[in-house]
Amino acid sequence: MIEVRKSKYWRWVFSKTFIPKDTIVEISNVIIIPDDEIKYINKTILTMYSYYIKDNIECICLWLGSLFNHSIK
Repeated sequence: MIEVRKSKYWRWVFSKTFIPKDTIVEISNVIIIPDDEIKYINKTILTMYSYYIKDNIECICLWLGSLFNHSIK
């Protein structure tokens, strides 16, 4: 259903088939980043893998979840 491709700098996840809206592709565990530590995460490579999941709650997804494009909309 999905494949991971590597470019010169990043890895990308692509679907081999059409995925309808609201389809669950993977359920990933997350690490919630405490508000007072976000400023430190943003100064590291981890900022490329962190996501806002609700209001001002930021997390890092585990498993393949860190490679997916994310939106809170």
